[in-house]
Amino acid sequence: MNTLKRALVALVLLTSTSGFADELGHEHLPGITFSYWTDATPPFAIVEGDVLSGGLIKDIGDAIANKLKLTPHYLDLPVARIELHLKEGYVDADCITNRKWKTSPDNYYWSQTLFKGSDRLLVRKGTDFSIDEFKDLEGKRLGVYNGYVYHAAIMDMIADGKVQAVKVNSVEKGVLLLKLGRLDALIDFGVLLSFQMKTADPESELVFAPLIADEYELSCAYSKTSSVAKEDFDRALSELIKEGYITKILAKYR
Repeated sequence: MNTLKRALVALVLLTSTSGFADELGHEHLPGITFSYWTDATPPFAIVEGDVLSGGLIKDIGDAIANKLKLTPHYLDLPVARIELHLKEGYVDADCITNRKWKTSPDNYYWSQTLFKGSDRLLVRKGTDFSIDEFKDLEGKRLGVYNGYVYHAAIMDMIADGKVQAVKVNSVEKGVLLLKLGRLDALIDFGVLLSFQMKTADPESELVFAPLIADEYELSCAYSKTSSVAKEDFDRALSELIKEGYITKILAKYR
Protein backbone atom coordinates (compact mmCIF):
# COMPACT_ATOMS: atom_id res chain seq x y z
CA MET A 1 0.00 0.00 0.00
CA ASN A 2 1.51 3.33 -0.99
CA THR A 3 1.94 6.28 1.39
CA LEU A 4 -1.15 8.16 0.13
CA LYS A 5 -3.40 5.13 0.57
CA ARG A 6 -2.06 4.49 4.06
CA ALA A 7 -2.76 8.11 4.96
CA LEU A 8 -6.34 7.90 3.65
CA VAL A 9 -7.04 4.66 5.54
CA ALA A 10 -5.62 6.17 8.73
CA LEU A 11 -7.86 9.23 8.29
CA VAL A 12 -10.98 7.08 7.81
CA LEU A 13 -10.17 5.02 10.90
CA LEU A 14 -9.52 8.13 12.96
CA THR A 15 -12.75 9.88 12.03
CA SER A 16 -14.87 6.74 12.44
CA THR A 17 -13.58 5.88 15.90
CA SER A 18 -12.76 9.22 17.47
CA GLY A 19 -15.24 11.64 15.94
CA PHE A 20 -14.20 14.86 14.26
CA ALA A 21 -13.69 18.37 15.58
CA ASP A 22 -16.16 21.13 14.69
CA GLU A 23 -15.12 24.67 13.85
CA LEU A 24 -15.67 25.66 17.48
CA GLY A 25 -13.14 23.11 18.70
CA HIS A 26 -15.67 20.52 19.91
CA GLU A 27 -15.77 16.96 18.75
CA HIS A 28 -18.51 14.81 17.28
CA LEU A 29 -18.27 11.85 19.62
CA PRO A 30 -19.71 8.41 18.92
CA GLY A 31 -22.78 7.87 21.10
CA ILE A 32 -25.14 10.61 22.23
CA THR A 33 -24.15 14.09 23.43
CA PHE A 34 -26.14 16.19 25.90
CA SER A 35 -25.49 19.83 26.74
CA TYR A 36 -25.44 21.42 30.14
CA TRP A 37 -25.03 25.12 30.71
CA THR A 38 -21.81 26.49 32.18
CA ASP A 39 -23.48 28.18 35.15
CA ALA A 40 -25.66 25.17 36.03
CA THR A 41 -25.50 24.34 39.74
CA PRO A 42 -26.68 21.40 41.85
CA PRO A 43 -29.05 19.67 41.53
CA PHE A 44 -29.05 20.35 37.75
CA ALA A 45 -25.34 19.68 37.38
CA ILE A 46 -22.81 18.41 39.91
CA VAL A 47 -19.31 19.05 38.60
CA GLU A 48 -16.10 17.72 40.14
CA GLY A 49 -13.04 19.29 38.60
CA ASP A 50 -14.01 19.57 34.95
CA VAL A 51 -16.16 16.44 34.95
CA LEU A 52 -19.95 16.27 35.19
CA SER A 53 -20.30 13.65 37.92
CA GLY A 54 -23.98 13.86 38.81
CA GLY A 55 -27.18 15.89 38.91
CA LEU A 56 -30.52 15.85 37.13
CA ILE A 57 -29.09 16.42 33.64
CA LYS A 58 -26.60 13.55 33.94
CA ASP A 59 -29.09 11.19 35.57
CA ILE A 60 -31.63 11.79 32.81
CA GLY A 61 -29.01 11.67 30.05
CA ASP A 62 -27.47 8.46 31.36
CA ALA A 63 -30.90 6.83 31.52
CA ILE A 64 -31.80 7.89 27.96
CA ALA A 65 -28.44 6.65 26.68
CA ASN A 66 -28.91 3.33 28.48
CA LYS A 67 -32.31 2.86 26.84
CA LEU A 68 -30.79 3.63 23.44
CA LYS A 69 -27.71 1.46 24.14
CA LEU A 70 -25.43 4.43 23.40
CA THR A 71 -22.50 5.99 25.25
CA PRO A 72 -23.49 9.34 26.85
CA HIS A 73 -21.29 12.43 26.58
CA TYR A 74 -21.83 15.84 28.18
CA LEU A 75 -20.77 19.18 26.76
CA ASP A 76 -20.39 22.23 28.99
CA LEU A 77 -21.59 25.31 27.06
CA PRO A 78 -22.51 28.93 27.83
CA VAL A 79 -26.29 29.32 27.51
CA ALA A 80 -25.89 31.59 24.47
CA ARG A 81 -24.05 28.86 22.51
CA ILE A 82 -26.34 25.91 23.22
CA GLU A 83 -28.77 26.67 20.39
CA LEU A 84 -26.02 26.84 17.74
CA HIS A 85 -24.60 23.50 18.84
CA LEU A 86 -28.05 21.94 18.97
CA LYS A 87 -29.00 23.23 15.52
CA GLU A 88 -25.76 22.03 13.94
CA GLY A 89 -25.91 18.64 15.62
CA TYR A 90 -22.80 18.95 17.77
CA VAL A 91 -25.23 18.37 20.64
CA ASP A 92 -27.96 15.75 20.23
CA ALA A 93 -30.21 16.89 23.06
CA ASP A 94 -30.63 19.76 25.51
CA CYS A 95 -32.74 18.59 28.43
CA ILE A 96 -34.57 20.44 31.21
CA THR A 97 -35.54 23.34 29.00
CA ASN A 98 -38.65 25.03 27.63
CA ARG A 99 -39.70 26.29 24.18
CA LYS A 100 -40.12 29.85 25.41
CA TRP A 101 -36.50 29.97 26.54
CA LYS A 102 -35.21 29.31 23.02
CA THR A 103 -34.70 31.98 20.38
CA SER A 104 -35.75 29.60 17.59
CA PRO A 105 -37.73 26.75 19.17
CA ASP A 106 -39.01 25.46 15.81
CA ASN A 107 -35.43 24.58 14.83
CA TYR A 108 -35.60 21.56 17.15
CA TYR A 109 -37.79 18.58 17.95
CA TRP A 110 -39.41 18.62 21.39
CA SER A 111 -40.04 15.75 23.77
CA GLN A 112 -43.04 15.25 25.98
CA THR A 113 -42.89 16.96 29.38
CA LEU A 114 -40.29 15.50 31.74
CA PHE A 115 -41.66 17.30 34.76
CA LYS A 116 -43.24 20.61 35.70
CA GLY A 117 -41.03 23.34 37.09
CA SER A 118 -41.66 26.60 38.88
CA ASP A 119 -39.98 29.80 39.99
CA ARG A 120 -40.26 30.12 43.75
CA LEU A 121 -39.34 32.78 46.27
CA LEU A 122 -37.19 32.01 49.27
CA VAL A 123 -37.51 34.20 52.39
CA ARG A 124 -36.22 34.16 55.96
CA LYS A 125 -38.39 32.34 58.45
CA GLY A 126 -40.21 34.69 60.80
CA THR A 127 -40.19 37.76 58.54
CA ASP A 128 -42.84 40.38 59.29
CA PHE A 129 -44.28 40.20 55.78
CA SER A 130 -45.82 37.52 53.58
CA ILE A 131 -45.50 37.30 49.80
CA ASP A 132 -48.86 35.90 48.74
CA GLU A 133 -49.23 37.82 45.47
CA PHE A 134 -47.04 39.86 43.18
CA LYS A 135 -47.93 43.24 44.70
CA ASP A 136 -46.47 42.03 48.01
CA LEU A 137 -43.02 42.29 46.40
CA GLU A 138 -43.28 46.07 46.16
CA GLY A 139 -40.58 47.78 48.19
CA LYS A 140 -38.65 44.54 48.63
CA ARG A 141 -35.03 43.71 47.79
CA LEU A 142 -35.18 40.75 45.42
CA GLY A 143 -32.18 38.61 44.51
CA VAL A 144 -32.11 38.01 40.74
CA TYR A 145 -29.65 36.70 38.14
CA ASN A 146 -28.22 38.89 35.41
CA GLY A 147 -29.84 38.19 32.03
CA TYR A 148 -32.69 36.07 33.37
CA VAL A 149 -36.28 36.95 32.50
CA TYR A 150 -38.89 36.35 35.18
CA HIS A 151 -42.69 36.59 35.21
CA ALA A 152 -43.90 39.74 33.44
CA ALA A 153 -45.38 41.13 36.66
CA ILE A 154 -41.98 40.95 38.36
CA MET A 155 -40.11 42.39 35.36
CA ASP A 156 -42.57 45.30 35.20
CA MET A 157 -42.14 46.09 38.91
CA ILE A 158 -38.35 46.00 38.54
CA ALA A 159 -38.53 48.33 35.50
CA ASP A 160 -40.82 50.72 37.41
CA GLY A 161 -38.53 50.74 40.45
CA LYS A 162 -41.18 49.17 42.68
CA VAL A 163 -38.88 46.21 43.36
CA GLN A 164 -35.17 46.65 44.07
CA ALA A 165 -33.40 44.02 41.98
CA VAL A 166 -30.15 42.89 43.58
CA LYS A 167 -27.93 40.95 41.15
CA VAL A 168 -26.43 37.77 42.56
CA ASN A 169 -23.98 35.54 40.69
CA SER A 170 -24.88 32.25 42.35
CA VAL A 171 -27.62 30.68 44.43
CA GLU A 172 -25.10 30.22 47.25
CA LYS A 173 -24.41 33.97 47.27
CA GLY A 174 -28.13 34.68 47.19
CA VAL A 175 -28.82 32.38 50.14
CA LEU A 176 -25.99 34.01 52.12
CA LEU A 177 -27.32 37.53 51.45
CA LEU A 178 -30.80 36.39 52.41
CA LYS A 179 -29.59 34.98 55.72
CA LEU A 180 -27.63 38.20 56.41
CA GLY A 181 -30.77 40.26 55.86
CA ARG A 182 -29.39 42.02 52.77
CA LEU A 183 -32.17 40.50 50.65
CA ASP A 184 -35.87 40.20 51.42
CA ALA A 185 -36.38 37.36 48.95
CA LEU A 186 -34.48 35.26 46.41
CA ILE A 187 -36.10 33.94 43.22
CA ASP A 188 -34.94 30.78 41.45
CA PHE A 189 -36.02 27.35 40.20
CA GLY A 190 -38.06 25.64 42.89
CA VAL A 191 -36.10 22.38 42.63
CA LEU A 192 -32.81 24.28 42.97
CA LEU A 193 -33.99 26.17 46.05
CA SER A 194 -35.32 22.93 47.57
CA PHE A 195 -31.87 21.39 47.12
CA GLN A 196 -30.22 24.41 48.75
CA MET A 197 -32.56 24.19 51.72
CA LYS A 198 -31.78 20.50 52.03
CA THR A 199 -28.00 20.87 51.83
CA ALA A 200 -27.13 24.40 52.96
CA ASP A 201 -29.85 25.31 55.45
CA PRO A 202 -29.61 22.66 58.21
CA GLU A 203 -31.05 25.04 60.80
CA SER A 204 -34.12 25.71 58.64
CA GLU A 205 -33.70 29.48 58.62
CA LEU A 206 -35.37 29.79 55.23
CA VAL A 207 -38.83 28.95 53.88
CA PHE A 208 -40.73 29.27 50.61
CA ALA A 209 -43.07 32.24 50.26
CA PRO A 210 -46.65 31.20 49.36
CA LEU A 211 -46.47 32.90 45.95
CA ILE A 212 -45.48 30.67 43.01
CA ALA A 213 -43.81 33.22 40.75
CA ASP A 214 -44.10 31.18 37.54
CA GLU A 215 -44.84 27.65 36.32
CA TYR A 216 -43.64 25.87 33.18
CA GLU A 217 -43.15 22.47 31.62
CA LEU A 218 -39.61 21.14 31.23
CA SER A 219 -38.68 18.96 28.26
CA CYS A 220 -35.78 17.92 26.03
CA ALA A 221 -35.01 19.70 22.77
CA TYR A 222 -33.59 17.32 20.12
CA SER A 223 -31.35 18.30 17.25
CA LYS A 224 -33.00 17.76 13.87
CA THR A 225 -29.58 16.81 12.51
CA SER A 226 -28.85 14.19 15.18
CA SER A 227 -28.03 10.65 14.06
CA VAL A 228 -30.46 9.47 16.76
CA ALA A 229 -34.03 9.41 15.43
CA LYS A 230 -36.68 11.47 17.19
CA GLU A 231 -38.82 8.33 17.50
CA ASP A 232 -36.04 6.63 19.46
CA PHE A 233 -35.66 9.63 21.77
CA ASP A 234 -39.42 9.68 22.33
CA ARG A 235 -39.60 5.96 23.02
CA ALA A 236 -36.75 6.08 25.56
CA LEU A 237 -38.25 9.03 27.45
CA SER A 238 -41.75 7.58 27.37
CA GLU A 239 -40.46 4.36 28.96
CA LEU A 240 -38.54 6.28 31.64
CA ILE A 241 -41.59 8.34 32.55
CA LYS A 242 -43.89 5.28 32.67
CA GLU A 243 -41.37 3.47 34.85
CA GLY A 244 -41.43 6.38 37.31
CA TYR A 245 -37.73 7.05 36.87
CA ILE A 246 -38.05 10.84 36.48
CA THR A 247 -40.11 11.05 39.67
CA LYS A 248 -37.51 9.00 41.53
CA ILE A 249 -34.57 11.18 40.55
CA LEU A 250 -36.48 14.36 41.41
CA ALA A 251 -37.18 12.93 44.86
CA LYS A 252 -33.45 12.27 45.31
CA TYR A 253 -32.61 15.97 45.03
CA ARG A 254 -35.53 17.49 46.87
